[in-house]
This record gives sequence, structure tokens and C-alpha cells, in this order.
Amino acid sequence: MPPLLLPYNRAPRANTQRYRIAQPWETHYGPVSCKDYDCEQYLAGWGLVLPFDSDQIAFIRSLKDKQVEVAPGQWHRYTFTEERSEPLLITIRFPAGQPCFKASTHRWHVRPPIFAHDKNEQRRVLRSADFMDSFNTEAYRINHERQKG
Repeated sequence: MPPLLLPYNRAPRANTQRYRIAQPWETHYGPVSCKDYDCEQYLAGWGLVLPFDSDQIAFIRSLKDKQVEVAPGQWHRYTFTEERSEPLLITIRFPAGQPCFKASTHRWHVRPPIFAHDKNEQRRVLRSADFMDSFNTEAYRINHERQKG
């Protein structure tokens, strides 16, 4: 017997059970430093290649040896070297151990996920072990019914 295919827009029936692991961005992720995030640029160093007359070069030069807030509550003093790589290009190299320019966007888990079980539109938050037990029991029941046909 072919598997039962349901349309995606079909609403769940009254006795349908739904399981999910919720990790809301606002409450479960928070800002972290490049060091805590294991940012590749922080660990290995990084560089930029820009045209010599770029406004960005002037901005980056203004950051040299100044205290800059790279993320909320995180301050750093940037050091770098400049070299002309081609007649119209300048390479700016930042050594390892300096936060990247995306440091304010690094996010990491600050709270464990919420294990939720929805049945008949009533949401219950479960311990992870109870969530897995309930999920496995329901999956076994569904698989058993499918095998019976």
C-alpha cells in the first residue's frame, strides 16, 4: 500500500498530537563575543582587500588604536597592517585575536530549548525525557497502524 500523502495546508484533526522543540530567537539566543562564538576570523586572523580610494578605508583607518564598542558591552582596540597588493588595491590584515566586523551579530544559546507537546490545542511543556518518551510512544503507534494497513 502506498504511503498516505496529506496536503500541506490541511489543519490538524481534533485528536492530532504535535511535537516540537521551540527555541525562540528573542529569549533563547543572546549576543556572545567572537572568542566565545569560535569565530573563524577571530581564531585565524582576517583581512580586507579594498580599492585605495574607498570610503571604507578611511573609516577603518579611523578605528586604529581607538577603543571601539564591537558588541553591546564589549570593547576592543583594533590593530592592523596595510599593504598595497596591486596598483589600485590595499590589503588590510587583522591579526588573530581581534573581533571581526560582524561581532555584533554573533548569537548563541543562552537557555535550553522548550520541549512542547500539543494535543487538542492545549500546549504542555515537558521535561526532555518525558517529551522523548511521549514522542516515541506516538511514533510507535503510528508505525504499527501503518504496518497493519
